[in-house]
Amino acid sequence: AWYRSTPVLAYAGTMLSIWLVLGLVIYPGINDYKSGRGLMLAVEEQLAPEQPLALVDWKEQTILQARRPVTNFGFLVPRDQQISDGIAWLNAHPRGRLLVQGRSMNPCFDREQAIVVGYANRRDWYLVSPSAVLPACDPMTPGRVQAGG
Repeated sequence: AWYRSTPVLAYAGTMLSIWLVLGLVIYPGINDYKSGRGLMLAVEEQLAPEQPLALVDWKEQTILQARRPVTNFGFLVPRDQQISDGIAWLNAHPRGRLLVQGRSMNPCFDREQAIVVGYANRRDWYLVSPSAVLPACDPMTPGRVQAGG
């Protein structure tokens, strides 16, 4: 009777092996890239423990991997409004830093003064200080550059 269960045991053994390899080898290797864990660890290396952090144009995985309290300006809030709110937050928190996607850097933030902290969720991420806010950026309409700026 044991010979009738051999295909079932082989199938079960194969499936167990696949799940073990996926769970113990493959998924941990891609976790930093897909989950934002590596990104948030890099952010932690750049900040002092008491420094406030806010997220602009963030991904769900990013906030879930945060190891400190973070301020955000709404997930469904339009990006320009988040940038405007982020600039206002930086003005109120001069020691604070914004975590910003690369696509949200122009025209309000100077990339030369920002810290590149990593690549996650198919995006480049920067830490921005108050000094990186460009004077040509109107905080009320961050998608537009002021005349003469």
